[in-house]
Amino acid sequence: MPYPDIPLTVKQELASAPMRQQHDFWHLVRSRDNWAALSPEDQHSLNEAGWKAPRFEDEPGAGVDFLGMHREMIAHVNHLFHLAHDAKWSKVLGWDPIPWADDDPDWPVPPGWDDMHPAFADAKSAASVATMQSVASTLASEAYLRSKTLDQVGSDIEFSIHGWMHLRWSAEPTVALDSLDIANDWLGAPFSSHVNKHFWKLHGWIDARIADWERATGTTADLIAAWSGPAPMHAVQPHLETQRRISSMVVRPAFRVDEQKVQALSASPN
Repeated sequence: MPYPDIPLTVKQELASAPMRQQHDFWHLVRSRDNWAALSPEDQHSLNEAGWKAPRFEDEPGAGVDFLGMHREMIAHVNHLFHLAHDAKWSKVLGWDPIPWADDDPDWPVPPGWDDMHPAFADAKSAASVATMQSVASTLASEAYLRSKTLDQVGSDIEFSIHGWMHLRWSAEPTVALDSLDIANDWLGAPFSSHVNKHFWKLHGWIDARIADWERATGTTADLIAAWSGPAPMHAVQPHLETQRRISSMVVRPAFRVDEQKVQALSASPN
């Protein structure tokens, strides 16, 4: 039987407009392509609200941004879990190990759908599982971690197994992708993905790699410089043409996988 959903009170908080927009905008403004695709009016609105990212996702420092921002999200949702008093969700605990089998009893892989982007089909394939098992092994290995800065580790994770896990466990959307309803928990876009229970298992796995890096290097992770946006989670955010932009992301998934990075990580000796 699939693992129980996160508590309703927590899901309602995560589905709120400010929470959705905070996560969505953070991913949006770090992407050169997404930023360039915005209208001048939307760019101005984001700039005025402090949403001009200090660096794009492919620049130095972006890996620490990725790890630090999501660690802040984990701390916030852990507080919500504490208030909910749910034994199954006392705090964020990542998959250990990642549930690789399609028919895992707790975390089965949702089937594909007729018009899904090829990236989703690839992530759901058996061939991709074998590759990502090698990637996961590399990312947790001392040899790899000792040879990388935390920033490099964050970037490697973001554009390899992180993007893959978002795509692999995405189900066919059943509601409008700009909906604020709690049913909009589609894992394929940042506007909705954090409402999904899978999000917290995959990001818990990612966050655990920080501790691995600390052990391997004998260094305490410094995430102070991580950029997580201009305002607290509950601040009112600028309006964007959300449906138009999210609809375009269905054609080109919001979470991407860099095949060159995947191949390098999967070929690395562990």
